[in-house]
Amino acid sequence: FKTDCQELYQAIKSNSNMAEITSILQDINSLKQGVQELGVTWVPRQANALAHQFAIYQRVMSSNVLWNQNLPTMIENK
Repeated sequence: FKTDCQELYQAIKSNSNMAEITSILQDINSLKQGVQELGVTWVPRQANALAHQFAIYQRVMSSNVLWNQNLPTMIENK
């Protein structure tokens, strides 16, 4: 599991509970129960730029896009 959010990374690593992200932490803890080894890594935002672009692109595009036929240019060029 990789994140560019240091607060989330620190909360996961320390098993702490932050009210603002309680539901996210609960989801991650549920996933951890189903996987024998789930690690967490912090990555700088620059290393996660394509994921951010993809998330923005998906949000504005129709959910009917067929990714296997029409890849976004940002993915084709990588």
